[in-house]
This record gives sequence, C-alpha cells and structure tokens, in this order.
Amino acid sequence: DGLKQRSFFVKHISDEVKQMAQSKIDVGGMSSKQDGDRLVEATSNVAGVRFVNANHEGGYVVVTHTDDFDPAAYKAAVNAAGFSA
Repeated sequence: DGLKQRSFFVKHISDEVKQMAQSKIDVGGMSSKQDGDRLVEATSNVAGVRFVNANHEGGYVVVTHTDDFDPAAYKAAVNAAGFSA
C-alpha cells in the first residue's frame, strides 16, 4: 500500500533528522531571499550537509548535518559563493 510506504518513509526521514546535529553560522552579504536561496544552492553539497536553512534577515544559516561535517569547509564554500562567514 503506497500510503503505508510513504508514512514509513516520512517517519524514517524524521527520525534520521532528529539524530543529526545542527550548527548556526553567521553569514554576511545576504540581503534578500534570493541571496539566501543562492547560498543554500551553493552550499548544500558540502560534505556532511543534509539541509541548509538561510535567514537573510538575521544574517545566518542553520545547517543540519552528519558527524563528518567540517565547519571550515562549509565556511569556505560560503565565501566562494560571494558571502562572508
């Protein structure tokens, strides 16, 4: 049954997310939602990153990640995307 499979998948994903750490990183240079979207796109493939939520009004991102996340590598990707971390 498709609904049962989807429910299992959603529960599995949410359990997985609960086990991952989050890091808040200050980012300079985001002045619009488009900047935030561009930053998310540019940094989502950094090793260990699972989700990136950008808050352009607050000037930070919250990165949900696995244990192999390297904050220095993430900040380097932020800087390479034209922002400052």
